[in-house]
Amino acid sequence: MFSLQNISPAHFSSHQILTIVIEEYQDHHHNQLFQAAHTYLSTIVNASKENKTTTIVKDQEIHDVFRNVQVSWKLVFFKAGHFDFRIQYANSESELRSYQLSFHKKYKEIVLNFYLPYILERKEPRNKVQKLKLSTFDRQWKWEVDDTFDNSTTFKNLVMDAEMKKTVLDDLNMFMKAKEMYGRIGRAWNRSYLFYGPSGSGKSSLIAAMANHIKYDIYELDPSIWCQPYLNFHRLMDDIPNRSILVIKDIDCNVQPENHNQDQKETLQLLQVTDGLWSHCRNEYMIIFTARDKERVNPALMSYGRIDMHIKMSYCNIFTFKKLVSHYHGIQHHKLFQEIEELIENVEVTNEEVLGELMKSNDVRTALQGLVEFLQWKKVKLDDEAEISINKEAKE
Repeated sequence: MFSLQNISPAHFSSHQILTIVIEEYQDHHHNQLFQAAHTYLSTIVNASKENKTTTIVKDQEIHDVFRNVQVSWKLVFFKAGHFDFRIQYANSESELRSYQLSFHKKYKEIVLNFYLPYILERKEPRNKVQKLKLSTFDRQWKWEVDDTFDNSTTFKNLVMDAEMKKTVLDDLNMFMKAKEMYGRIGRAWNRSYLFYGPSGSGKSSLIAAMANHIKYDIYELDPSIWCQPYLNFHRLMDDIPNRSILVIKDIDCNVQPENHNQDQKETLQLLQVTDGLWSHCRNEYMIIFTARDKERVNPALMSYGRIDMHIKMSYCNIFTFKKLVSHYHGIQHHKLFQEIEELIENVEVTNEEVLGELMKSNDVRTALQGLVEFLQWKKVKLDDEAEISINKEAKE
């Protein structure tokens, strides 16, 4: 039997057509039924050739059939007001969303006992990725599913240093089993990581593998959004449900010596948000910070207790090269391997760059020869830069 805790009884109609209103928020938190319905209906909109847009818009009617029962959905918006009890931090610009679900009253039992539970189940499996996007309708930032993200990476097919992979996997497994221990010591059941290394070193792939392993959703926050207008951080954090990973990308990129005050302000705001997630009422969370250069990360973010584990993502080495070529071309040996390995030891090349060359051709020799030429170009470029630097120092 489906629970009505996410639906207000006052929202039932007394006519032949019954209408249920499913609100976006309940008791200051995101209504899981609304979220599940939004995800489910988005797949219907995306699959329909009649729809000119791939997103659900205000007052749009969406029709569905379940067990020969026809139902109709509509997304409606209304002003929340300053003191609306359903949402924290409401202001004059705040808007609430709700779905109106309409159907013939004789199908009430089917809808409540089977259709709505079916929609909730369809929200699984988890580990979808959501990014902040600015709504063109109400100019508010909202989490929306990123359909372009490839979440097929698992620890089984993840290419990274074997010892480091084991370290991360063991830490995840320990965390998932430690709920009672966290409770005994008075800590919220949460975990935080810093992944740092060059672009293309595999940070995103590792995050996807972690999400798949523990069945968490991913919420991704780009630093370019921190100082945007209309951005209510506290509300956005309230929208993140339990069993989620909040990814805060490139936390070293906004550090500019000439803009120290702005950097300090943004860092303080970020700390207030992330520290708020560690409150005792917010369990089953992870925060993953990513950075290219650990030394450029604001020291306040690195203080004791804020980040549990630091993971260095390095450039491609001989081990990861062999894993990549084995995974994508199914070979363990080739006469070009020795030349490639010597070049890899003398240049800085990321896993993503190596993979890009390997995938340019299905023919093994062609792909490997292309990689050799790419690495040789990198070596020449590196030597040229070194020579320029030496000449510059000599002139000074």
